[in-house]
Amino acid sequence: MTVLIGKPFAFSILAFAALQVQGRTGNLTKASVEVYFEAGCPYCTEFFATILRPIYYQLESILQLTFVPYGNSLSVYWEEYDQYGFLCQHGPAECRTNMFMACAIELTKDYDRVVDLILCMMGYEFHFYGAFTSWEFCSALAGVNEDDIYSSCVATNKGQQAQLVMQNKTNSSPTYEGTPWVLVNGETSVIIREIAWNMDLFKMYLCNSVAQEFWPPECFKVTQPLISRGSEVWFQEQD
Repeated sequence: MTVLIGKPFAFSILAFAALQVQGRTGNLTKASVEVYFEAGCPYCTEFFATILRPIYYQLESILQLTFVPYGNSLSVYWEEYDQYGFLCQHGPAECRTNMFMACAIELTKDYDRVVDLILCMMGYEFHFYGAFTSWEFCSALAGVNEDDIYSSCVATNKGQQAQLVMQNKTNSSPTYEGTPWVLVNGETSVIIREIAWNMDLFKMYLCNSVAQEFWPPECFKVTQPLISRGSEVWFQEQD
């Protein structure tokens, strides 16, 4: 099952969401964003390409991203071979790409490179199966060794184990309903899922969960007074 995380369904909900994030400042040094997704999910690609990737590079200093590339896959254990296989919603290419990203997370200890790799694979090209064909390009961009990830993990039992780790994380999430699924600071709700599809509101929500002393310049641009009139919500321009 694929779930749109709050793909706009009512302006009244968005207006209410805006009021929830306005004027609330937290005391965190960083906001955590945990994303459950799968490589071939079109709504995942849209979320990465239009929301998460641009926001991350604007708010990089206050964001901590965690990726769980598994989604709605299923694992199958073949006892006679002592091997696991995986069934994926968007076919075998999705299984391989999920596994490649899981292996990159497992093998690449450099957080920044992992983030660059996955944001590139899922969000660099806005078409449904861009992640399937972007391994080489995005690995080079992120400075990770594609051949090493493939030969030492994807093509071995380590790849199966890396996917099982992602499976366990997905299955142990008490709120998970489908992809893309987003937790902010360990929480989700209808309001958070609605906010996550609105660039300015999501930035405001993330900024306002962090102490103002840690804000990058972008936070000061988006945390402006909101004006609500009827079913419309927009940001008041500062003089």
